[in-house]
Amino acid sequence: MANSISFRTKILISIVLIVVLAVVLFFITRERPQMDDIPVDVLDTPITIQEERRVSEEVDEPIIIPEAPDAIAAQTATTIFVERFASYSSQANLQNIEDVLGLVTDSYASELQAFIDETRANESSDGYYGVTTRVISTTEISFDEEVGLAQYTVTTQREESVGSPTNTSIYYQDMVVSLEKQGDNWYVSSAVWWQ
Repeated sequence: MANSISFRTKILISIVLIVVLAVVLFFITRERPQMDDIPVDVLDTPITIQEERRVSEEVDEPIIIPEAPDAIAAQTATTIFVERFASYSSQANLQNIEDVLGLVTDSYASELQAFIDETRANESSDGYYGVTTRVISTTEISFDEEVGLAQYTVTTQREESVGSPTNTSIYYQDMVVSLEKQGDNWYVSSAVWWQ
């Protein structure tokens, strides 16, 4: 009886294999339509303007208006300034502010240089302190290309280290940055933290 079950199993497996092989051969050998078999009038059917409008009306996508190159330049100058200016380490001796002096107006550069000089003259060693600042978003408050003035609110994430670079906390802070266009470039004329 064990042989008869085994014999039946062999027959069943053989039948299944034959059916699978037949299906595979059917798909391999069947004729596929060629480009020559498609009627010419189907290939040359024009799309009417009404059909195109209907397709575009069905898609509800917002229209994106690209920013003017001047607006992009002002916003880029703002982002670069904030990330450099607001990242500080007590070991760097105010290098962050010196790094942005070329990005600011002459009058603001004078204010920042006076701050550097005063801080270095009164510097005390209270241990390690550092802040790394990343810009999260920049929102335009005003932008006047003709006059050459712009103002942005910059939202930042700040990672503060006290006593050791590994002792960190994260907080968020906004800065209002004003810019003036001089020649072809935008320069920061003031920067104020919002508390």
